[in-house]
Amino acid sequence: MGFGVATPAVAAPGDFSEAESRFLSGSLLLDGVDLDSIAALAGVDATHDGTGGPVISTTDLDLAALGLVNVEIPGGVTVPLDDFLNLGLVNQYAEADNAGVSRAATGAVSDAGIIDTTGSGDYPADATLNLSSLLGAGVTDTVADLTVRLGAISAEASLDASAESDTIVRDYNIATGEIELELPPVTGLVDALVGDDGVASDVDDAVNSLVGSDGVLAQALATLNAVLSPIIGDPELLVAIDVDIYEVLNDVLDEEFGDGVVTVDLRTGAVTADLDALLMDEYGYGLNSLPPNTEVLSADVLNNLIDRVGTILETIPAYVTSVVEDALMLAELTVNADICILETLGVCVTGLEVDIPAQTLADVLDGSADATISLIVANLPVTVPIGTLLGTLAAPITTALFDATDGVVSTITPALTSVVTGIITELDPVVSVLNGVASLRANVQEETNEPEGTVYTETALRLTVGDLLGDGGIATVNLARASVGPNSDEGTAADADATDADATDADATDADATDADATDADATDADATDADATDADATDADATDADATDADATDADATDADATDADATDADATDADATDADATDADATDADGTYPLILDTHDPVTSWRSENNQDASEHLHRRVSPPRGRTLR
Repeated sequence: MGFGVATPAVAAPGDFSEAESRFLSGSLLLDGVDLDSIAALAGVDATHDGTGGPVISTTDLDLAALGLVNVEIPGGVTVPLDDFLNLGLVNQYAEADNAGVSRAATGAVSDAGIIDTTGSGDYPADATLNLSSLLGAGVTDTVADLTVRLGAISAEASLDASAESDTIVRDYNIATGEIELELPPVTGLVDALVGDDGVASDVDDAVNSLVGSDGVLAQALATLNAVLSPIIGDPELLVAIDVDIYEVLNDVLDEEFGDGVVTVDLRTGAVTADLDALLMDEYGYGLNSLPPNTEVLSADVLNNLIDRVGTILETIPAYVTSVVEDALMLAELTVNADICILETLGVCVTGLEVDIPAQTLADVLDGSADATISLIVANLPVTVPIGTLLGTLAAPITTALFDATDGVVSTITPALTSVVTGIITELDPVVSVLNGVASLRANVQEETNEPEGTVYTETALRLTVGDLLGDGGIATVNLARASVGPNSDEGTAADADATDADATDADATDADATDADATDADATDADATDADATDADATDADATDADATDADATDADATDADATDADATDADATDADATDADATDADATDADGTYPLILDTHDPVTSWRSENNQDASEHLHRRVSPPRGRTLR
């Protein structure tokens, strides 16, 4: 006869587990579209009844379905859902296992349930929410567009109900996040720079006052000699400054201005903000480390954003001033004249020749420009130094363009500062407007109590658009929702008082099986020590010790004190010389060379270990149930 083998633990009645994952859920838009009811957007679930191996369910989201769902927006227009919600590939995973264990994950997750925190795998799970059509007329004067972009979104939840209390783990991942607002007041800088009465117009007027045959520079040339006054207005006199301030300032409008966290497009009024950086700046933790149920678009965060926009805009006046000044310094002055003022017998006796070939104003002002001049008065040459010529031209250029008091450049900063101040004032309501329109909560954790137990849910992001939409509007959109439970683990199916005709009872040993503390007819205890007495070298010959007979047990066809087994030895046998409370040998060595076992007498039903062999459970059968092995993927 050999040692018996413990029966594997199986689920008891009432042992069950559940998991569900769904990337897109919620209710949407004016006509109350319930995303949960759209079959093509369905998630996956897994249910385990406590028998068999793990149940795993996985499927990706049918993105084509987004274009097939029509929704009504303010104004009564019906458009496809994907006009508002654009998604990258996303996956959905659910697993339920024995012993009350389950796990769910969705978003950037593989078919094996592994989360991709970067979004670089097969399922990037990025999402763009375009909410401009939902804002309503009462909002668009202040916020014309609201777009939220997110990358590598995922949520996961796992539940292990095998312990005395549920072990629940919930987590989420958002690799990147940004919000884009279109703020109409910012576009006021377009008119301020290139509008009819803007900076470009003022600078052009100043430049135009200098050029031409009758402009300020022509008049300055005439002062080189009293005989030169007739050159003013002469068509043979060319005075030009080549600069396009409109082009310069349009280039400014096409630039992005930012501080590393927020960028502003002056032409469109688009403001883009890094949500992770805003949160880190405001709270000290980023988008991926938020406490449960954190409002991402909180008043604090939005105030931080708008303050940054204001600070960026406040740099524009000085920046534009610098850009315009640089452009003017690089503007090219061309002066060309070949004018005969007085001619006698076909010979010019008084005339002027000047040539300044496309020299920058900077070179003219510092006297380094290339220039030539020839002046004849009454048929006699008159020397005019080049420095005198350039100096004569530099004075009016400085006065019109660069003078700290009267030059056009000096007027730019004050004019734009006034405009920017007005824009910042108009942005004051943005925070309250957005708080009334949109809520974006991250790491949403919820518990739902059901008759069978608790359902634990992790939602990576929940977007809510509120009352300012008027009648209805978007209610909630959940991105990446994972739920587990209710789960239950009622223990093993072995019953301490059960009768089993052919199997090992929790308290009974088959006729051919080894009692946890007793040796059958073919086995010898080498040094078996009972809890209160030691059998020196006793051999049981039908459950009879060499020195003592079990008072309450009969081998082969004995009747169990607690249960009847066809051929069982009582697992609670009492030695004639000593009673073992649960028939536990303190340090029994098996004659067949099995490893010594240490049994926890405080909990003989579930506690066990082996000093030398973790698989020693195969030699135990009496009131010992080895713990189930399980792996949470």
